[in-house]
Amino acid sequence: MKKIVLLATLTSVFFIAGCVSNQHQKVALYKQNLQSMTPCPAERPMMCTMEHNPTCGIYQDGSMSPVEYSSGCIACTRQSVAGYIEGPCSNITLNQENAKE
Repeated sequence: MKKIVLLATLTSVFFIAGCVSNQHQKVALYKQNLQSMTPCPAERPMMCTMEHNPTCGIYQDGSMSPVEYSSGCIACTRQSVAGYIEGPCSNITLNQENAKE
C-alpha cells in the first residue's frame, strides 16, 4: 500500500512540474509575440488588396489567433487582433534565449 501511495505522489509531482514548465514557456512565447508583432493601426482598414502573404494574428495578451490570415491588412480588419507576425502561425516558435527572461 505504501508503494502505491508513493508512486501516486511521485506521478502527481512530475505532472504538476510539467504543467508549470509548459505555462512558463507559453508566457515567454506570448511576450515574444508582443515584441515582434507589427501592431494594427488605430484606424482599422475597411478594404485590403488581394495579396497572399500569410500572417499570424496576435491578440492583446500575445496569444495567436487560431486562424491564419492572407495578409496583415486582413488580420487587422478583425477588432480582436492587436497585430500580426508575417508568416504562418506554425512558424512561430519560442526562441530559447527569450525563454530565460
